[in-house]
Amino acid sequence: MVNYLKRMKERPVNYDQPSDSDRPVNDVISLLQDLVRIPSDEREAEVLACLAERFDRRGISYSVREVAGADRSNIVATWGEGEPSLILNSHMDTVGIGDRAGWHYDPYGAQIDNGCMYGRGTADAKGPLAAMVIAFESITAELDPHRGRLVLMAVAKEESGGTGTELAVGDGLRAGAAIVGEPTGLEVLTAHKGVFRADITVHGVAAHSSEPWEGRNAVFDAPEVIVALRELSRTVAGRSDPLVGRASLEATLIRGGIARNVIPPSCTLTLDRRILPGESMDDVREEILTALEPVSREVEISFEPVSRAESAVTPAGEPIVTTALSAREAEPKGFPACCDMWYLTNRGKIPTVILGPGSLQQAHKSDEHIALDDLRQAVHIYRRIILDWFGRK
Repeated sequence: MVNYLKRMKERPVNYDQPSDSDRPVNDVISLLQDLVRIPSDEREAEVLACLAERFDRRGISYSVREVAGADRSNIVATWGEGEPSLILNSHMDTVGIGDRAGWHYDPYGAQIDNGCMYGRGTADAKGPLAAMVIAFESITAELDPHRGRLVLMAVAKEESGGTGTELAVGDGLRAGAAIVGEPTGLEVLTAHKGVFRADITVHGVAAHSSEPWEGRNAVFDAPEVIVALRELSRTVAGRSDPLVGRASLEATLIRGGIARNVIPPSCTLTLDRRILPGESMDDVREEILTALEPVSREVEISFEPVSRAESAVTPAGEPIVTTALSAREAEPKGFPACCDMWYLTNRGKIPTVILGPGSLQQAHKSDEHIALDDLRQAVHIYRRIILDWFGRK
């Protein structure tokens, strides 16, 4: 692993205004290259070690908390004390690279080409994380710690349910406001959709395929469920929210059968329902069960919830919203996906916005990349928000 700290000078960088010099660009770019070169789709330990080394060298206080074993832990750095207080939150894990043949660039090479850096996590969300780290470090080096408390959360397992942030909030971590670093194109987002996933299993009876009348074919019965869900999908798609857009209901996986010569005894569909602010999780579940009820009279089915994440909204009048919008001179928008904001707002009661460099359209795709200009601008924006929040314009 490249040692980023060995390439940095000890004197903090002033990010109060964007600069055309190489130094602020190279600081955040070098850090992002280090992070991207560390695969972290199933473990965050090496990313955490990289950040811990940085904080040790700078005398920044931090704690490490296991999320799912030693290889999957959060690191939370804290500067200052008292109020006001602000959390910077982003995640260290990524999704896998998928089919490597789909990549034209090394997914862990952090190659720079035509003003962009390529690699898994550049946009989601090591780019936002790197920008937050640089902003945090520069603030700790120049601002009086008695002006308030600034917290940097680099969390584990965001891509598999948000377990890292959930645990931190459950442990009692709180602040007056929070910023979640996700690829938003540097837009200030004040809401996101929720998600409800469930497995719907059609049950049949196994038999030899030469004597199908001795069994019941679950794959042949599955279309009855699919038709009912397709009708509900059309109804759901007619609902929308001014910030996050349309609701949706989709079947994303189907699995059935045990062998080529066996009548399949089961067939399972995975359902993905995207939930708008204001929609109740209980109502969403009941609506699906109601749509399936006529089918269940003819076909044996079971319904098993798999995961859920609530939608989240921070009201436009909250100080963190007005502060962030002032830094961007923009209007609030919504996040069409889901992220850790809901743990902070709904469970922690922490007003939160989502803001970061990179495009959501790059997330989870081959040749994921981020524009270097956006990366540098993100540091400036985070710094301005932090300084405004602590009362130093």
